Amino acid sequence: MANYIQIRAKKASDVIGAGVISYALIGSFLLYKFHINLMEYTTPIILGFVVITVSFACTKRFFYHIMMENSNLLSFSIRKEFISVSDAINEPQNEPQSEPQKANNYTQENEVGGQEILNDTKNDTKNDTKNDTKNGTDEIIEHSYSYLEKYAMLQENIEKENIKRKVLIMEAIREYVTYTVAPYLKKEDVLILLENINCMAIGHTSSYKSIRSDLNNPLRSPDLRHLAWNIGERLGISNRERAIFIKASFPFELRDATVEYLERNLRDVIPASIPIDRPAKGDYKFNSMKKTIAA
Repeated sequence: MANYIQIRAKKASDVIGAGVISYALIGSFLLYKFHINLMEYTTPIILGFVVITVSFACTKRFFYHIMMENSNLLSFSIRKEFISVSDAINEPQNEPQSEPQKANNYTQENEVGGQEILNDTKNDTKNDTKNDTKNGTDEIIEHSYSYLEKYAMLQENIEKENIKRKVLIMEAIREYVTYTVAPYLKKEDVLILLENINCMAIGHTSSYKSIRSDLNNPLRSPDLRHLAWNIGERLGISNRERAIFIKASFPFELRDATVEYLERNLRDVIPASIPIDRPAKGDYKFNSMKKTIAA
């Protein structure tokens, strides 16, 4: 509420300020150009507007006080009329007895019997209604539980499919990495690199171990940047995490590159032994592995 009032006050002050400045500019222009004093024309209008506004406010306040002082009397009179009307409606009507006492007794007996029958009928109807309502409520609850069970089953199936997909993605990554870096790394270093990929997938960035490529056939910075991008794209990892992963895994090869530089240049167009391998939409397989299998 306070913010709303502040906003309204700010808008009003802006409008008033703009109006004052506009008035001053127009008045100065007319006085300088045409020797017309704008105050002579606007002063009566402003005074009249002020007088009307003050008169309206005073009149409104006067009638408001009068209505508030007489509110108790008005409410009491209304309440009194309402009570009188209610009494008139609820007043019992006495029917004249024009028949003999015997006829009255017979009629009363019939009325009592009919009332008993009517009461029994009402009780049966109430019981049937309660039973129907109970049965309907039970059916609604059963349907609700059935839908909840279906929802739980759907969620379980979705979770199983997600786990299965993650397993397949990791298998594809392991196969791709092993095939791609085999010419550049020893067997022990390939195992360490795969372990680092597992740590990146689960967010254990502090568990990375460093390795180094073959001195006679080393991996260059573009190769490693492309490798990190290809792997992270399948795992849905951010570029920042990919840069940290590849920097920690190959600190010697990337000794001259910062994490910020790697983050900005993971997917560049520089020719490299390991090219960018962009997966198809909704797919995780590597195009280079498809070509290898086809060959």
